[in-house]
Amino acid sequence: ITVSLQLQTENLTRNDLRSWRHAWQQAINVEQPRRNRLYNIYTDVDVDGHLAGCVEQRTGFVMNKGFRIVDRSGAENEDLRELFETPWFKQWMRLSLESIYYGNSLIELGPVITVEDKPVFSSVSLIPRTHVVPEYGVIITSENDTWQSGYTTAAAPCHGG
Repeated sequence: ITVSLQLQTENLTRNDLRSWRHAWQQAINVEQPRRNRLYNIYTDVDVDGHLAGCVEQRTGFVMNKGFRIVDRSGAENEDLRELFETPWFKQWMRLSLESIYYGNSLIELGPVITVEDKPVFSSVSLIPRTHVVPEYGVIITSENDTWQSGYTTAAAPCHGG
């Protein structure tokens, strides 16, 4: 999907509370939701060292936590757990954790390949949030397009090897 998107450079400008309120209002507009300005403000805020450190500390805590996969009786399934102790799953976890801050993450999983006799996804990538209109389940080619000109995530074209 990301191959067919028209990416644009982010606009970095001085922001204040009024900028944030205007961006938030655009994002929650029922008829034409647009998150571009809101995400630009998030990018500006993300350079704050303290905030970035807090976010990374939380992410690190979750990413370093062990996990078990159990059946209904509570018995652990070691083989299934090993399928998830792979780089693709770590990347998926990181992108999923980011969704808490951004409100959404549309994650594209690449084709399944075999590595060491185990099935894994060949890649995990984030569809740029400025191209996703989650209220309508739509991906837009250009971040300035209206949601009506996009295509639904269920019917999104598949680009892969």
